[in-house]
Amino acid sequence: MIKISTKTRYALRALLEMACRNDRKLFRLEELSDHQNISRKYLENIFAILKKHHIVHSRVGKNGGFYLPTNIKEISLLKVLEALEGKVAIVHCLDSRNECERVAFCPANGIWNELNTAIKNILAGKNLKDLSAKEKIRRKCSYVLSRAKRPSARRRR
Repeated sequence: MIKISTKTRYALRALLEMACRNDRKLFRLEELSDHQNISRKYLENIFAILKKHHIVHSRVGKNGGFYLPTNIKEISLLKVLEALEGKVAIVHCLDSRNECERVAFCPANGIWNELNTAIKNILAGKNLKDLSAKEKIRRKCSYVLSRAKRPSARRRR
Protein backbone atom coordinates (compact mmCIF):
# COMPACT_ATOMS: atom_id res chain seq x y z
CA MET A 1 0.00 0.00 0.00
CA ILE A 2 1.28 3.45 -0.87
CA LYS A 3 0.82 5.79 2.07
CA ILE A 4 1.68 9.39 2.83
CA SER A 5 3.16 9.71 6.32
CA THR A 6 1.55 11.55 9.21
CA LYS A 7 4.47 13.98 9.08
CA THR A 8 3.58 15.04 5.53
CA ARG A 9 -0.15 15.17 6.21
CA TYR A 10 0.39 17.38 9.27
CA ALA A 11 2.80 19.62 7.35
CA LEU A 12 0.25 20.16 4.60
CA ARG A 13 -2.50 20.99 7.12
CA ALA A 14 -0.31 23.61 8.80
CA LEU A 15 0.94 25.03 5.50
CA LEU A 16 -2.59 25.33 4.14
CA GLU A 17 -3.70 27.17 7.27
CA MET A 18 -0.83 29.59 6.79
CA ALA A 19 -1.61 30.03 3.08
CA CYS A 20 -5.34 30.54 3.68
CA ARG A 21 -4.86 33.22 6.32
CA ASN A 22 -4.30 36.42 4.39
CA ASP A 23 -4.65 38.42 7.60
CA ARG A 24 -1.44 36.99 9.06
CA LYS A 25 2.10 36.88 7.82
CA LEU A 26 3.81 35.36 10.87
CA PHE A 27 2.70 32.18 12.65
CA ARG A 28 3.73 30.79 16.02
CA LEU A 29 3.97 27.03 16.33
CA GLU A 30 1.83 27.14 19.48
CA GLU A 31 -1.05 28.55 17.43
CA LEU A 32 -0.69 26.08 14.58
CA SER A 33 -0.35 23.27 17.09
CA ASP A 34 -3.60 24.28 18.83
CA HIS A 35 -5.53 24.90 15.62
CA GLN A 36 -4.46 21.68 13.95
CA ASN A 37 -4.38 19.52 17.09
CA ILE A 38 -0.78 18.50 16.43
CA SER A 39 1.85 18.09 19.12
CA ARG A 40 4.03 21.21 19.27
CA LYS A 41 7.19 19.11 19.49
CA TYR A 42 6.21 17.14 16.40
CA LEU A 43 5.39 20.36 14.56
CA GLU A 44 8.81 21.78 15.56
CA ASN A 45 10.49 18.80 13.92
CA ILE A 46 8.37 19.18 10.78
CA PHE A 47 9.02 22.91 10.51
CA ALA A 48 12.77 22.42 10.98
CA ILE A 49 12.73 20.21 7.88
CA LEU A 50 10.49 22.62 5.96
CA LYS A 51 12.82 25.49 6.84
CA LYS A 52 15.88 23.52 5.73
CA HIS A 53 14.20 23.03 2.34
CA HIS A 54 13.17 26.72 2.10
CA ILE A 55 9.47 25.93 2.20
CA VAL A 56 9.03 28.17 5.25
CA HIS A 57 11.21 30.89 6.74
CA SER A 58 11.50 31.99 10.34
CA ARG A 59 12.08 35.06 12.42
CA VAL A 60 13.51 34.67 15.91
CA GLY A 61 12.78 36.69 18.99
CA LYS A 62 9.79 37.67 21.09
CA ASN A 63 7.65 38.42 18.04
CA GLY A 64 9.14 35.61 16.00
CA GLY A 65 7.53 32.76 14.16
CA PHE A 66 7.33 31.12 10.78
CA TYR A 67 6.20 32.59 7.51
CA LEU A 68 5.74 31.49 3.93
CA PRO A 69 7.86 32.84 1.09
CA THR A 70 6.33 35.55 -1.07
CA ASN A 71 5.57 33.28 -4.01
CA ILE A 72 3.67 30.32 -2.59
CA LYS A 73 2.87 29.19 -6.13
CA GLU A 74 6.38 27.69 -6.13
CA ILE A 75 5.55 25.41 -3.18
CA SER A 76 4.16 22.30 -4.81
CA LEU A 77 2.90 19.24 -3.01
CA LEU A 78 5.81 17.38 -4.61
CA LYS A 79 8.29 19.78 -3.00
CA VAL A 80 6.67 19.32 0.43
CA LEU A 81 6.42 15.55 0.09
CA GLU A 82 10.02 15.12 -1.11
CA ALA A 83 11.33 17.41 1.66
CA LEU A 84 9.70 15.22 4.29
CA GLU A 85 9.73 11.77 2.70
CA GLY A 86 12.52 11.78 0.12
CA LYS A 87 12.20 11.23 -3.60
CA VAL A 88 8.97 9.68 -4.85
CA ALA A 89 9.62 6.08 -5.86
CA ILE A 90 6.64 3.75 -5.72
CA VAL A 91 8.83 0.64 -6.03
CA HIS A 92 12.37 0.18 -4.78
CA CYS A 93 13.86 -0.29 -8.25
CA LEU A 94 12.89 3.29 -9.21
CA ASP A 95 14.93 4.68 -6.35
CA SER A 96 18.43 5.43 -7.68
CA ARG A 97 19.93 4.14 -4.43
CA ASN A 98 18.58 0.65 -5.11
CA GLU A 99 20.09 -0.69 -8.28
CA CYS A 100 18.10 -3.67 -9.48
CA GLU A 101 19.86 -6.21 -11.63
CA ARG A 102 16.57 -6.96 -13.40
CA VAL A 103 15.79 -3.40 -14.53
CA ALA A 104 17.07 -3.99 -18.08
CA PHE A 105 14.70 -6.90 -18.73
CA CYS A 106 11.90 -6.44 -16.18
CA PRO A 107 8.55 -6.38 -18.00
CA ALA A 108 6.90 -4.35 -15.20
CA ASN A 109 9.57 -1.63 -14.95
CA GLY A 110 7.99 0.56 -17.64
CA ILE A 111 4.60 0.39 -15.95
CA TRP A 112 6.04 1.35 -12.55
CA ASN A 113 8.03 4.16 -14.14
CA GLU A 114 4.93 5.50 -15.94
CA LEU A 115 2.86 5.37 -12.76
CA ASN A 116 5.63 7.00 -10.71
CA THR A 117 5.93 9.81 -13.27
CA ALA A 118 2.15 10.37 -13.26
CA ILE A 119 2.09 10.65 -9.45
CA LYS A 120 5.00 13.10 -9.48
CA ASN A 121 3.33 15.20 -12.20
CA ILE A 122 0.07 15.40 -10.24
CA LEU A 123 1.90 16.42 -7.06
CA ALA A 124 4.03 18.96 -8.96
CA GLY A 125 0.88 20.46 -10.47
CA LYS A 126 -0.69 21.26 -7.08
CA ASN A 127 0.72 24.24 -5.20
CA LEU A 128 -0.15 26.13 -2.01
CA LYS A 129 -1.41 29.21 -3.85
CA ASP A 130 -3.92 27.29 -5.97
CA LEU A 131 -5.00 25.00 -3.14
CA SER A 132 -5.50 27.86 -0.67
CA ALA A 133 -7.66 29.68 -3.24
CA LYS A 134 -10.14 26.78 -3.42
CA GLU A 135 -13.35 27.67 -1.63
CA LYS A 136 -13.75 24.22 -0.05
CA ILE A 137 -10.26 24.39 1.49
CA ARG A 138 -10.78 27.99 2.66
CA ARG A 139 -14.06 26.99 4.37
CA LYS A 140 -12.32 24.15 6.20
CA CYS A 141 -9.51 26.46 7.32
CA SER A 142 -12.11 28.93 8.61
CA TYR A 143 -13.90 26.14 10.45
CA VAL A 144 -10.68 25.03 12.16
CA LEU A 145 -9.99 28.62 13.25
CA SER A 146 -13.52 29.19 14.55
CA ARG A 147 -13.33 25.99 16.63
CA ALA A 148 -9.94 27.00 18.02
CA LYS A 149 -11.36 30.30 19.30
CA ARG A 150 -13.94 28.55 21.48
CA PRO A 151 -12.59 27.73 24.96
CA SER A 152 -14.25 24.30 25.06
CA ALA A 153 -12.59 23.28 21.81
CA ARG A 154 -9.06 23.95 23.05
CA ARG A 155 -6.87 21.01 23.93
CA ARG A 156 -5.66 20.63 27.47
CA ARG A 157 -1.91 20.34 27.86
